[in-house]
Amino acid sequence: KPMEGRAEQELAGTTLAERLADGEARGDEPLIGDVQCLSLRLGEEGAVRYLMLCAARPEAMAALGTGETIERRLRDAMQLPEGTVADYIAQQCHDDRFDCELLEAIADANRRWGAQTGLGHAESIANWLALTPIERAADLKVLRKIVLTDKDTIRVSAGQSKAEPHYETHAWRLANLIGELLRIQNGAKLAADMAAGLRAGQAFASAYARAKRASGVADFNDLIAWTRHLLSLPGMGEWVRYKLDRRTDHILVDESQDTNRSQWEIVQALAGEFFTGLSETEQRHRTIFMVGDFKQAIFSFQGTDPDEFKRAETWVAEQAESLRFAAREAEDEWVPPEFRRL
Repeated sequence: KPMEGRAEQELAGTTLAERLADGEARGDEPLIGDVQCLSLRLGEEGAVRYLMLCAARPEAMAALGTGETIERRLRDAMQLPEGTVADYIAQQCHDDRFDCELLEAIADANRRWGAQTGLGHAESIANWLALTPIERAADLKVLRKIVLTDKDTIRVSAGQSKAEPHYETHAWRLANLIGELLRIQNGAKLAADMAAGLRAGQAFASAYARAKRASGVADFNDLIAWTRHLLSLPGMGEWVRYKLDRRTDHILVDESQDTNRSQWEIVQALAGEFFTGLSETEQRHRTIFMVGDFKQAIFSFQGTDPDEFKRAETWVAEQAESLRFAAREAEDEWVPPEFRRL
């Protein structure tokens, strides 16, 4: 039986609470940690909305693979090094890997500048060099502030340039060096958080699907997915489309800017026979009318994209033009379909 609104929210809340309670009872610390990470990133309400989006895309969740491989795939996509990132960054901060001569040159220029700010920079560099590689890795942002502003522009003064004519070049080199290490450091944290969210999404999507089956209910996303699947089935889908086509002459798509790809695929399946030429031989007047305003697109959280409307518009236009061309070539007397933007 279809469900929507309050019933859907109640089932989702119950499913999440039961899944977490079951995880605690079984000592499933990874699941609890993943949900906690997600809640810290998005807040409680944001986490629930995110989990519902995951539940609405079971195919995408399944395509992610096992929970054990998600983070590795994310790290590969982000071009992060293999192994423990903390160890990698620490290795890069070792004296034989890090450009300490460049750092000393910047410190020396700031000392020769003589201003209080410059002396402070020189002291920060000396303190950083005195740390162990692991401590240096945790303190990279200290060096970043010496050569970059909060807006990521190079930090250089006339006094620094006077003390060292190549100071700006040195500063850019250090900024790039630190920037790459921070990219890897921050990227690893982001990959871990994203993986936690995706694993939590997988677990919830699976539990929510089971809860719906146990309750004998289906939500709006189920109805869309099942309809799309049915219409695309060989044999059965063709028969269903044929039966619908016998009684469908006009299709109106309202609020088309908020129609997602799966919904457009249903529309195209229903309208496929409109462009075969059979409508004209049977003297059936058939129309597709699509109404939408990109400025009013509000359902992106449901997977909608105004660009899908543009793709659907292009599809209708191309189908109509193909039929018009065929009619001209065959010199038929019937009036071929017309496509108009209003």
